[in-house]
Amino acid sequence: MINSFLINRVLSVTGFDKDENILYRLTQPQNVSLSTSSETAEVVDALGTPIAVFDRSKSAELSGENAIFDLSLLAEQHGVEVQTTADAVPCFETIAVTGDNKGTGVALAHTPIDDTMVKVYALNGDSSIASTLTATVAAGKITIPETSAAQILVSYEYKPDAASMVVVSSDKFATAHKIVVEILGCDVCNTEDLVYAYLIMENAKMSSDTELSFGTDLVHSFTVSAQVSYCSVDRRLFYIVIPEDAE
Repeated sequence: MINSFLINRVLSVTGFDKDENILYRLTQPQNVSLSTSSETAEVVDALGTPIAVFDRSKSAELSGENAIFDLSLLAEQHGVEVQTTADAVPCFETIAVTGDNKGTGVALAHTPIDDTMVKVYALNGDSSIASTLTATVAAGKITIPETSAAQILVSYEYKPDAASMVVVSSDKFATAHKIVVEILGCDVCNTEDLVYAYLIMENAKMSSDTELSFGTDLVHSFTVSAQVSYCSVDRRLFYIVIPEDAE
């Protein structure tokens, strides 16, 4: 029997629906921690002297980060699914104005959804907007207007052939699901043989509170609250199991 367990690292955090289908799988978890707390009721006498403390309830919370931004996790946090299509996405296309293409038709990178909604701007040398221009757009081509600017910006929307999209709605929230945390470690008395440990919450709910800083140091944080498996005999919040099979 393993009693003292040394943790190497957390390998993954996986969410399952009620049919054991995987909702998301985080393979770059870091700073994963489990916290538990309890509520008590204190009985005092007429002078306020504590006589007894009765335990009332327990709660458990799992928190951590994924080192990589994960759309499936974001979708679960907000109670939606990752969509594989998008009706419209923006495009900001910069075109150099030369003597050869001025007044001629230049093919855009994508075909605009609505030619009348294509906007054209002359750019300053630092790429800021200098002025608004009028240009003709048709059949995926733009006629470069007369301008003294060296570059123009063309702003429009197009429909992509494929896309990954998460729509966060104000009236949709995360639902309860099963979470399995896969941990690699070893017995303190046998550090040569690595074994797996599993932290399992059978009835957990993801918090919709998220904060993402879009940069190279982005981490995708998550917080999960365990809910009691109300119809289970032992009314479990979570359990940890360590199969004694070496890796």
